[in-house]
Amino acid sequence: STVRKNIADFLLKQKDALKHTTNVKAKMTYWSVHQEQKDILELSEIVRKLAIEISNPTAKYYTTECWGVLYNKGDSALTHNHFPWIWSWCYYVKTPQGSSPLVFPQANIIFEPKEDELIIFPSLAEHFVPPCQCDENRIMISGNIGLETSYPPKKQDEKNITK
Repeated sequence: STVRKNIADFLLKQKDALKHTTNVKAKMTYWSVHQEQKDILELSEIVRKLAIEISNPTAKYYTTECWGVLYNKGDSALTHNHFPWIWSWCYYVKTPQGSSPLVFPQANIIFEPKEDELIIFPSLAEHFVPPCQCDENRIMISGNIGLETSYPPKKQDEKNITK
């Protein structure tokens, strides 16, 4: 699709902003890529609405972070989770032959992504990506969704506090 091509073209032009300093040991953008490219912003909004649909129609969810990743041969992601967020997601832009799966070891789930697939999962779920065997870029967008709250509570009027 044109949207997938636009996202891929945009991500291929990005530099390795985080230089393998996170759990992701691959070329990665900054955490705010949804604020830089309109198709990624629209994607993050679609995912946010889906998260509301699958969980709680009254939830006030927002995209906390969104980043792009280009995995090449040998690239991987260490086991991690996305606490303290509620939902996390991955959208697969390009998955050439030899692309690694997304593995959830505690749930004994191995997700073999295909192009144009989206997976939404609880942010507490431990997951990793084994070393990639692909000769081309495995391109994806990931994001986290948080819950708007009224915390911390508004400051109480001191007259109402008993000592």
